[in-house]
This record gives sequence, C-alpha cells and structure tokens, in this order.
Amino acid sequence: MATVLTLAADLALLLSSGASALWAWRLRHTGKDERALLNAWALSALFILLAVPAQYLPTDGTDLSALRRMALNLAVYISLPLMATAVYALGRRWFWSGAGWGRWLLALFAAFELSRQLGFADEYLKAMAAATVVACAAGSVLLKQPLAATATALLATALAITSPAAPDWAYAWPNPSLFHALSALSLATITAALHRSLVPARADAQ
Repeated sequence: MATVLTLAADLALLLSSGASALWAWRLRHTGKDERALLNAWALSALFILLAVPAQYLPTDGTDLSALRRMALNLAVYISLPLMATAVYALGRRWFWSGAGWGRWLLALFAAFELSRQLGFADEYLKAMAAATVVACAAGSVLLKQPLAATATALLATALAITSPAAPDWAYAWPNPSLFHALSALSLATITAALHRSLVPARADAQ
C-alpha cells in the first residue's frame, strides 16, 4: 500500500512539475517583460521534474548515486528559493533581466556550497525553507490571488510537517509520499495563480 501511495505521489509531482515547466516555456514566447522570470520558473520546474525519477537511483556511492544527490539538491536548494523569488518578484512587478536571474542563481549555488563546507547544511535548509514560505506568502498578498495563498499554505504544511526542512519542534510526521503530494498540489496551484496574474495583464497591454 505504501508503495502504491509513493508511486502515486511521485507521479503527481512529475505531472505537476512537467506541466508547470511547459506552461512557463510556452508563455515566455508571448511576452517580453516576463520572459526572464518565466525562464527561471521553467528551469526550476525542470529541476523538480528531473529529481522525481532521480530519487530511485542507487545510493551506494557510485556515479549514479552522485547524480541522484545532485538532482535532489537542485530541486530543493535551487528550485524552491528560485520559485519563491519569482512569485515575490511578480507580485512587486519586478522584471529582472536574464543576467539578473543568472546572478541570483549563482548566489544560491554559492550559499548552498558555503553552508555545506562550513557544516551548517541542516541550519541552512531550515532557514531557506522558512524564507521560501515567507517570500511566497508576501508574493501571494501582492498578487491578490487566493490561489497563491492556498499554494503557500500547502507548501508551508509540506515543509513544516512532512519534510526534514521543518523546525525540530514541528517535524512531527516525516512522510515523503505526503510531502510529494502536497508539493504537487502547491506547484499546480501556484502555477494557476501565476497564469491568472500574467494572462489578463498581457491581454490588457494588447
């Protein structure tokens, strides 16, 4: 039963991330200001998409296990803060250039590697998860989209209850299947919210 639930949750996350990446990639061709933001979103969703099958790779110290670890790190330490930044930036109507998003991407890589080298990986994970939720919450308020607020609540629940990124006092129910299911729902919901925010604005501009 647990295997079936795990596969179902992973399939949901696979479909959600794939649909979100495809949405952002297709929409980027119809706008100008939001193009770099949508590129960053598509890349983040792609990282999540790749991490789903990668988690089934072996963990025995081989090259495949290194690939597994890399894919999972990209999905957690890069995709989450990058997507949260995109939500907040869209709420503030900040449309950075591709170079700006590239510098932020490099900063996220550097912060993760620095925390790992200094032995603060767990603390960094928890701080990053909290900052991600705060940025999404602020962005959802600015966007004035109930769907965005719902997505933030789902993500906060997933991170605070079912994932290792939760604070020690809140990590009560470690459950990868539930975490993936809630993440899939959150990603699908926030993508729908962003679509509602972007498409009407583009129609008005035309």
